[in-house]
Amino acid sequence: MAAPAVFWTIIFATLLASSQQQQPRRLGTTASRQMSMVVDKKSLTEQDFVRVLNAPEFFTATPDLQVPVEYRCSKDRILGLDIRASSLVRNNVDIFKFRWQCEKTAGQPKVRTVNVKLPDTVLYQEDRLVRRAVFVTSMELRVWLIDKSLWTQYKMNHYVRSLAKVSYPMKSVPPYSRPPKDHKLCWRWDVGMLDRFADNFKYANCSLEPEVVDFFTFPVAFGGHKRGVVKELPKFKDLTLRKRMGEIATRPRWTLSVWVYLQKYCSMNLCGIYHKAAVDDFYLTPVLFVTDTGHLFVQVSMVPQQLHAVLSVFKLPLHQWFRLDFTLDGNYFNSTVTYGPNLTKQYFMEDRFPRTVYFDDFSGRHVFGGTDVGLQAIKGFMAHARLYRTHVVQHDVIPIPPASDAMFAIELPQEYKNCEGFKAYTNVKLRHYKILKEDVLRRRVCLSFYAEKMKKYRRGYVDPETVCPVYAGPASQEYVTTNALIRKQVAKYARIYSLHDKDLSDHLYQKAIDTVDVEGLRGVVSSIPMLRQSACLRGGKAAYLLSVLYTTGAGVKADQVRAWRYGLLAAQLSGKLGLMSLAHKHHFGYDGYPIDDDIAYIYYKNIADQTQKDRDEHVEEDVFTETIRLTDTNALKEITNENDDLFLWLKFQAKKGVTDAQAAMARMLFWGQQGIKRNLQAAFRYYEMHAQQEPKNPEALYDYGIIMLKGQGTEKNVKKAMSTLNKSAELGSPAAINALGWYALNHEGNATKAAHYFHQADRKGNHDAAHNLGHLYWSGGYPGLKKPDRGKAFECYWRAAQRGHIEGSIQAAMMFYNGYGLQERNAYNGAIWARFIAEMSPELGKTLRNGLLAFRQKNWSKSLLFYLLAAEAGLEQGEFNMAYLCEENPEGLAESFIEKDCKWKYYNLSTLAEWPSSYAQIKMGDFHWYGCGGKRDVSSAVKMYAKAAVQQDPQGLYNLAYLVGEGVEIENMTLLKIGIDPVHKTSNVTLMSEFYSRCRESRNSDAFIPCSLALARVQLFDIWQKYQGVLKMSSVLGVAMVTSLTAFAVHAHIRANRQDVDTV
Repeated sequence: MAAPAVFWTIIFATLLASSQQQQPRRLGTTASRQMSMVVDKKSLTEQDFVRVLNAPEFFTATPDLQVPVEYRCSKDRILGLDIRASSLVRNNVDIFKFRWQCEKTAGQPKVRTVNVKLPDTVLYQEDRLVRRAVFVTSMELRVWLIDKSLWTQYKMNHYVRSLAKVSYPMKSVPPYSRPPKDHKLCWRWDVGMLDRFADNFKYANCSLEPEVVDFFTFPVAFGGHKRGVVKELPKFKDLTLRKRMGEIATRPRWTLSVWVYLQKYCSMNLCGIYHKAAVDDFYLTPVLFVTDTGHLFVQVSMVPQQLHAVLSVFKLPLHQWFRLDFTLDGNYFNSTVTYGPNLTKQYFMEDRFPRTVYFDDFSGRHVFGGTDVGLQAIKGFMAHARLYRTHVVQHDVIPIPPASDAMFAIELPQEYKNCEGFKAYTNVKLRHYKILKEDVLRRRVCLSFYAEKMKKYRRGYVDPETVCPVYAGPASQEYVTTNALIRKQVAKYARIYSLHDKDLSDHLYQKAIDTVDVEGLRGVVSSIPMLRQSACLRGGKAAYLLSVLYTTGAGVKADQVRAWRYGLLAAQLSGKLGLMSLAHKHHFGYDGYPIDDDIAYIYYKNIADQTQKDRDEHVEEDVFTETIRLTDTNALKEITNENDDLFLWLKFQAKKGVTDAQAAMARMLFWGQQGIKRNLQAAFRYYEMHAQQEPKNPEALYDYGIIMLKGQGTEKNVKKAMSTLNKSAELGSPAAINALGWYALNHEGNATKAAHYFHQADRKGNHDAAHNLGHLYWSGGYPGLKKPDRGKAFECYWRAAQRGHIEGSIQAAMMFYNGYGLQERNAYNGAIWARFIAEMSPELGKTLRNGLLAFRQKNWSKSLLFYLLAAEAGLEQGEFNMAYLCEENPEGLAESFIEKDCKWKYYNLSTLAEWPSSYAQIKMGDFHWYGCGGKRDVSSAVKMYAKAAVQQDPQGLYNLAYLVGEGVEIENMTLLKIGIDPVHKTSNVTLMSEFYSRCRESRNSDAFIPCSLALARVQLFDIWQKYQGVLKMSSVLGVAMVTSLTAFAVHAHIRANRQDVDTV
């Protein structure tokens, strides 16, 4: 009979708990976490139970804290009330205990009110007596009932052994939200004064923690390359949050939301949207990829170290913005894709992983797109990436950006739709011209009788005399150039099945440039249709030019939204100037682009990788990027071409055997320097002449040997090349020693020998050797190395980068950005070093060269256009020269056709470069001093003049002296940067004299006379101020003496004249 009784007892307890849960909970009370268990077998009316009536949600700092406890005992029992708390350093500490005896109760249960007294450290703020306020992480109220025999027998764990028990979770009040305690004491006067000034006791605040993180909001372009935006989350400063995130690593609760625009699905098996990666690039939780079929691939890391992946049933939408929301709650996840017109459609998937999912908030990097070490990014765009770190958010609660947001304002779907319409038009025109061509050819050929019959009765034959010509209507004016180019393509190729988009795009772009060349900046408006059509055919140059025109208002009305659109399109198409422009604007943060070095890096890195490839390949049109400012008359004289006197003179001298001329000719022809096109064959001949002329010159032998080894401009001749390089190495050439190591590694497979040569050359300062050592460490190929050593690899790459090595700089940038081999990653340094290589791109060199040649030919419109392209790409020389042209304003072009103030903008931007021109700094100082734009900024003027003075520019020193004379104070730190001791500030005259003296002593001879005159003026003024009274008295006496002498002389002269008259 005992078993049925226990069964009904449990059923009753379950019903009781169910009824309690259905009752509405009172405000400010807490539901119990564990129901009151009944284990006695007596009648239900005599069951033992215990509970708290209206359990408080949290304890407040009040004098009388009372907790009413309701209970019933079938016989004598012991009751207990405990309050248990956990802190950052200790768990489950009893901070209050109360025990009482319960006698046998018949009928109605009893209620006892317990007065609770908690420690001051959990109720009040810290003060002079409450020395340490405990940060309580969790708290619970427990009541229980135990038999007397168990109470006597056991001294611990009464709650666990109790017959009836219940616990209530409590909320804790953070220390700084608690009230101060009134100790009701009279403090000494000094203690009261100290407390009055100790604001940190009374007004302490917790710093704001980033629990919701926006990784980026502005759209980012991804071109399907192996690079992506890397983000790191800052660790929580609050110890409670840190502990909480560590505890829930196996019970993660967070939501990720990111907007995506897919152009096409992955060209490989998987392309990256988002994933979390460890320092060694191991995939952590979660991984969100898109497959080549368009499905969403989800992968997580489970405990213990197992990976689990699922694949969506749906396909991600193309050619539209959609929001991907991913939520992880323990081992359950769901993913929602919101898309369609007005975002009214949704895809949903959910699943539960078979084991515990591990997610460490503090470790790993958040990667959007691809990686530098192999993962390809999507082809499209991303924006508004947000992570809710500490809690789950439903997808319908996540806010949608307004229509004015850049993501929607640039109207990418409409732009691509217009392009699809244009491509359809070009295909129709292609068929049209093909039929016309076939008709012309058919009329020119006479077929035999049988051939004519076979053609006529062939399946699908249509008599051309019964069909109207395709697209016979009049052509739109904006498509005239396109129609002519399509017609040329049809006429050029014997069989053409589709248009050569790249050829058509390049021709349209060149036509637009030619229009500006002929018509000047007035031709910009008529060029816009051609540029848009070229951009539709994947023309990155055209898209970038459109972005520049709409940014600056050159020939068109400035439109920043359109500028964003075409700038992003140019970067997504991997247009080199477009990539540079977006990278530069994200690096410095202007034209509406937010400052973000993580985004700037991926654009800089894209063009840096292309630069390395371009430098290795021979393209005749490529030129070396040269830094020439239009104010540098000496550098302008050195620019030449194949028909210029300088080039012809060097060529003549080289043939006569002048070794310096031979070396100069070889260098110009090999790299495309000083206006000369690249010609490797001609460069090889001059390298050969130089080596034969100077057989003991190690550098000449190296150049000759390495060009034969690589087969650049000549056929490979390994045997002769190695003989020449050995001779150069014996003469001490570090580059030749490195080349011997390279040959040993790549041709002989001897890493030990190679490392020996590399170390020898590295000690001599060779940049290639440092890079090659870095490669051995990075790949794990260094002799005796069992696995890659990224720390050593970074040291070598960094050394190579500092010596100017291109690949070494790219690797150093990549390691800075990802944190490989470093204590922590540095996105800023990564962007700077990637930019250093990106600026060497031949494409940028050609742009600067075109602007320079147009300037020399006095083609002001073309020069302005190309320098505008270079300036918007962030090249300091382009910015400076564009500002100079705007200032000179030839033929009034700058003021007439450029809407924005280009002088201020580009002089200002050029001063932000690592090595700016002092001329630009002085100009910006003038603008600030005289209030260009209606706002005068004296402190900024002083800073600009001081920066010019640091570069030993006499004009900067002269202007600072002038400002001192006007009463402007120069700070001591500014004087120290210039190299002037602040003791000269004893008087304005002393400081001005020091500035003018340094100005006079500068290397610029033109400054000697004006600075000397200014110094003399200050010194004379100083003498006048010091000896004013003496000088005035001397002046009076001198004037009186001169006057007296003059009067005496006049009087004597008059008397003499009178005597002469009397004598006559």
